[in-house]
Amino acid sequence: MDTNCGFEKYEGYVGNKEDFNGVIFYLREPNTEGNEAEEFWFKRIIIDKENYYKELEEAKCEKIETDKRIASKFENRFNEMLEQLGLTDKQLKDVAYCNVHSDSGENSVTNEYREKLTNAVNKLKIIVENMNRKELIVFTCKDIFNKLCDAWNDGKRNEDGLKYNNEKKCMHYFCCEIGDKKITVYEILHPSRSSCLQKN
Repeated sequence: MDTNCGFEKYEGYVGNKEDFNGVIFYLREPNTEGNEAEEFWFKRIIIDKENYYKELEEAKCEKIETDKRIASKFENRFNEMLEQLGLTDKQLKDVAYCNVHSDSGENSVTNEYREKLTNAVNKLKIIVENMNRKELIVFTCKDIFNKLCDAWNDGKRNEDGLKYNNEKKCMHYFCCEIGDKKITVYEILHPSRSSCLQKN
């Protein structure tokens, strides 16, 4: 782990730290089919997508179409979130990406993730405290969102957050301050399993 910023080995700034745009995607764990993580997957699909796909093809990966579809859904859902909030100046190559449990994962949540969830608030707190930007936007899944909301905003949340096509209700969000940082946290559905977000 890089103790200077709170990120673990295969997570962090997607592009250059100096170009960070204040957006953090904070998810659960990588789907490595139970194996140890060996790369910063999200960075690869954003910065080095063509080579990533080429390596899948050269390895004759049986799951190549699945892997491509998941990569595309992550990119599309995240861009849709930014677009719906009017953040069209923000690019995914300039965001930060991290997981509560970053070492490994499976198709469904693991016991290791459930154990790490107790430290989810502290991990993100360390990360944001070490960032230079004073205004931050965090996108995260419901169980992590609830932990953050309880710890940072006494459980108070707004009900007019992000809107998905197949969901009747909006997702939640809240605003808070951590030290000198102003933070807005948005609840999201997991990008690999969610429908498109509504267009403005």
